Amino acid sequence: MDVAELARAIVLGIIQGLTEFLPISSDGHLIIFRSAFGLSDDGLGFDVVLHLGTLLAVVVVFRADLVRLFHAGLEVLRERSIGDSPDRRLGLMLVVATVPGVIAGVLFEHLVSGPMRHPEYAGLFLLATGGLLLLAENVPAAQPKSIHSRSYAHALFVGSLQATAILPGLSRSGAAFAGGRMIGLSRQDAVRFSFLMMIPIVTGAVAYEGVGALLDLEWGWPRLTYVVGAVTAAVSGFFCVKFLLSFVQRYSLLPFAAYCVIVGSITLVLSGLS
Repeated sequence: MDVAELARAIVLGIIQGLTEFLPISSDGHLIIFRSAFGLSDDGLGFDVVLHLGTLLAVVVVFRADLVRLFHAGLEVLRERSIGDSPDRRLGLMLVVATVPGVIAGVLFEHLVSGPMRHPEYAGLFLLATGGLLLLAENVPAAQPKSIHSRSYAHALFVGSLQATAILPGLSRSGAAFAGGRMIGLSRQDAVRFSFLMMIPIVTGAVAYEGVGALLDLEWGWPRLTYVVGAVTAAVSGFFCVKFLLSFVQRYSLLPFAAYCVIVGSITLVLSGLS
């Protein structure tokens, strides 16, 4: 196994694991990192493998929630009713919130998968991510609402904001967090809902884009770097999710907003000079 390729897979896996869950855009950072160090795009297959790693991380962290939601879904199918169950209601809200992302992926994926995967776009949309986080942290203070008290229209609104993250540089977790804050959720509930929303979205994206890409991979010792990248993304992603859930209990996300604005601005300036 080539040491340079192994190191590259580890670094890209760490970047994916950290930036997928922190509200700073994984796609944007991968684009900027590859451009800054003159690395070629590893192709859709490698990106799919990295996303599988981070998907595993969030599934492990929220495994208890997912088990409850799974049982709630079975109850809905059996009884044909949502009833008063908070888990059944949350499950349906997640389904509703997923719809805009599915539509955006089917209609616009071809526009953003190639022509827009350049540093100048990543920088621009990182600025937009910073703006969303600033807006979210300046929502007028009020008594936080429970996610179970929000309507399906609220879930659709949050899902629509998350769908904009198809643009490289717009953070999926950041957009969903901003939407959650705008509908009155606490920071903790907004982050939790955004992570739960990621599971069906990323699963669907991997299934839609990735099956063919994974089948096309030439598996062997060189391609085992893909496994290393996925494992690295999963491990770093796991600790990142745990960190952010703890962080928002005490602090705002304004430092991440500032980071996105700074990195986005520097990227735009350097892209304009090159």
